[in-house]
Amino acid sequence: MSTNAKDIIRRYYDAWAASDRDAARAFLQDDLKFRSPQDSFDSADAFLDACWQYAESFGGVDMLQDVYEPDKAYIAYRLNEFTVAEFHKIRDGKIAEVYVTMNPTV
Repeated sequence: MSTNAKDIIRRYYDAWAASDRDAARAFLQDDLKFRSPQDSFDSADAFLDACWQYAESFGGVDMLQDVYEPDKAYIAYRLNEFTVAEFHKIRDGKIAEVYVTMNPTV
């Protein structure tokens, strides 16, 4: 698996758009830390169990801005009526942490 943050993030969201849970899971560390205004999870499986229901309506990411470093990524995108921003930390070629903010008015 690639250790390039941009490749990891793009392929991860491609898996969501394709409703391929196994592929998406392969990009997540087991001990994923996920934080958003609505949810908090401390494992990849807990995150996917709660959030995978949204994959069917996901449809893809309309990227507005993305910035990558070897072990970090910041992305901002449109998802339906929301503008979403996410900060990702990468560890050993997988997503280890995700911090999400969103604004439904922008």
